[in-house]
Amino acid sequence: LEDLNRFQVAGDALAAHRRGANQTPGHRKFRVMIGEILLASYVRPKLDRLHAAVPDVEIVFEPSLPTTLNDFDLIESRFDFALIHSQDAHLQDARFRSIAMVRSGIFGHVRFARDVRTPLDPKAVEELPFILPQADSKQARAQIKALASLGIRPRNIVSRSQYFDVICSMVEQGRGLAVLPEPLLPRSAREKVVMLKLMSYWHLCLFRKELRTDAICDAVETFLVSSVLDDPDYPRVDSAGLLDE
Repeated sequence: LEDLNRFQVAGDALAAHRRGANQTPGHRKFRVMIGEILLASYVRPKLDRLHAAVPDVEIVFEPSLPTTLNDFDLIESRFDFALIHSQDAHLQDARFRSIAMVRSGIFGHVRFARDVRTPLDPKAVEELPFILPQADSKQARAQIKALASLGIRPRNIVSRSQYFDVICSMVEQGRGLAVLPEPLLPRSAREKVVMLKLMSYWHLCLFRKELRTDAICDAVETFLVSSVLDDPDYPRVDSAGLLDE
């Protein structure tokens, strides 16, 4: 996969002259890496506003899972913007910055809150049904490691899925617990699903390749950020909330 990524970067560079030849004067095209839920729930429903305000802008979105920033060089070479949830606390490059914080933890149907004591007893939680990402995936390994740090080693794994929306749906149905960043839960699930254990905080990270003043780039950045942060349904945590927890 690493070799394929490098090949794709090289191919994009070689094809740049063809893309430029097909663009009309004033036309601007941006490639945006974005979290799947961010795109589906917050950005795409408002995309018509951007096209109305800046009609010569074309945006190609590439949905992504919540991630680490280990692939920063790949992001930098392929994308003009990125908007993703990441666990990384130390953002080394000024072009990739944290613009909000969200909670991540063990979520389950409200009925599980009646069946466990709080604070959660790790041994009791181990026996509850868990839904995990696909076996041997990077996401599954990260979750197992994070749970183990709390003394929890799931023994009753009832299902696995590579799709976080499928995991969220199963959690909403009460089929098991799952480790999730809170924004992945759809609005429809938030009355039925509760956080049983806070595990960590995630960053909402914004990357912008071109930092110099550019009215079109500024408009795209403003749209991406406001689509999420100005939405009252986005479960961001303010500094007071961090101190309280």
